[in-house]
Amino acid sequence: MDEALQLSLERQAVDKCRAGDKDEFHVIVSLHSTAMFRTAYGITGDYSLAEDAVQDAFVRAWKKFNQFQPSTNLRNWLTRILVNRVIDMSRRKQLPTVDITEATNKPSPVRGPEELLLSLDDRHRLDVALRTLSAEQRVVVVLRYYEQMTVPEVALATGWREGTVKSRLSRAMTTLRDTIGGAL
Repeated sequence: MDEALQLSLERQAVDKCRAGDKDEFHVIVSLHSTAMFRTAYGITGDYSLAEDAVQDAFVRAWKKFNQFQPSTNLRNWLTRILVNRVIDMSRRKQLPTVDITEATNKPSPVRGPEELLLSLDDRHRLDVALRTLSAEQRVVVVLRYYEQMTVPEVALATGWREGTVKSRLSRAMTTLRDTIGGAL
């Protein structure tokens, strides 16, 4: 979908939702659900957990929609709700690790350009290495490299300072390099 058309649809949906039109929220969900799932899956590594996190994030977004400021970025606002939800989930229950046989036999439900460039073995090693990171480190790596957000955008989406994002990203990349063996 053309970016200008998507932005126009988003603005119309936001205006109608803020006026109380519940039915229009499905437009927001359809515009952002794929990216939200990709983010949640990248952080959790678990299809079901990612689905639950995204669904819960959209429910929370609807309940708090009157707090959304139309002058801000809707994607960042939704991502912040999602990230907070995933971090809450990880505090309550350790996020699952990827089993070697499962990772090589089960195709990933999310296909990004990075995955197409990496061999299956490299992808597997990266997936396993990502699971060694803390939830906060996985968040910054997924948002920065999979969702291609800038550091300021990651900071807005997470509510963390840019310095915090940079330090978590730096530590995460060091851990990934050590885990994978310097291939990054």
